[in-house]
Amino acid sequence: MSMNDGPVSPDKFAFGGRFYPLGSPLVWRLLSHVWKSPGRRVSVDSLAKEVWEDVTHSVSYLAVASLRRNTNRFFKTNNLPFMMRTSQEAVYVVARPSNKDSTDE
Repeated sequence: MSMNDGPVSPDKFAFGGRFYPLGSPLVWRLLSHVWKSPGRRVSVDSLAKEVWEDVTHSVSYLAVASLRRNTNRFFKTNNLPFMMRTSQEAVYVVARPSNKDSTDE
């Protein structure tokens, strides 16, 4: 992985010298927010402002789970070695396990 890998404005993801279109502004904003954060981990509370661009937006677990699935589908479809995980408090990006049976869509 190089320092240039990661989200590229406005809607692409760079990895290994290639650019992959993300196709969704919400997925791009989520991935960009998580990717640039320490440990590639952010609080769910930060998503209203950074992803939905509305501090008054009520972020539901279902909305976050949907974006996680879309992001993981993007990673898997493009054979990128990452996956997004969620917990009650956080969203984070980790290396995808090498086990091909592992899914988190």
